[in-house]
Amino acid sequence: MRHSGRAARWHRWLGPGDQNGGESRLGGQGIGSQLNPAGAEPPARHTTIKRLLQWVLSLAVVLAIFLGALPRIADYADVWATIRAMSRFEVAALLLIGFGNLASYWLVLTAVLPGLTIPQAGIANQASTAVANAIPAGGALGVGLTYAMYSSWGLSGGDVTRSVIV
Repeated sequence: MRHSGRAARWHRWLGPGDQNGGESRLGGQGIGSQLNPAGAEPPARHTTIKRLLQWVLSLAVVLAIFLGALPRIADYADVWATIRAMSRFEVAALLLIGFGNLASYWLVLTAVLPGLTIPQAGIANQASTAVANAIPAGGALGVGLTYAMYSSWGLSGGDVTRSVIV
């Protein structure tokens, strides 16, 4: 299967995944192959409805956070006034430091798990952190999600377990 544009970039980062019978470039099963081992495609209508529901649920969570929880913690007008008072250099520095903070841990993950790419580390780290912070008892679910993602990229169970412990 040939990919172009955005799909091609994701496949370069994540490996071929399911295009080679479910084998990833690391030798394991791709994410989709675990969910659909027989290779049968789900009905298109089911997939469309599922994606729509996922999108609606995601939007509901974002709206609940930004319209319900955050206004109780901080006043948006005060935050916006503070941001507007910053120079362009200060905003750029803040964004750069924030991204650097996130990306620095991805390097740790790639060092602990040989064969893991930096984009894979970023995806796994951000997804598990989102789950851990958004759901009650999400820490345990986040660890499980991390394990599932690493395993789907072909990393061995022992290596994944060691990385989770570290």
